[in-house]
Amino acid sequence: MAPKALDIHKNSLAIFSKKIKDSREEFNAKLSRTETILSADEHWLDNDNEGNTVEEQRVLDGSFNGQLSLDEANDMKTTVITDFFRRA
Repeated sequence: MAPKALDIHKNSLAIFSKKIKDSREEFNAKLSRTETILSADEHWLDNDNEGNTVEEQRVLDGSFNGQLSLDEANDMKTTVITDFFRRA
């Protein structure tokens, strides 16, 4: 049986989250050894919104639906999932 679309998205998010975690650890390790990193990487590391997958996880879990109307939830799911795959 073919995997369900939601399972594919959850798998993709897990892979994406691991890449983010690995990058964050690599940058922090370089900084702790007083090595330099690119300014773009430093900005990414310092910016709370970059590398944060909480919204994507909430969309896949459906945990935010109680706070939004159905139409708003559907619009947000489309937007967040589309943004997620643009970043990957």
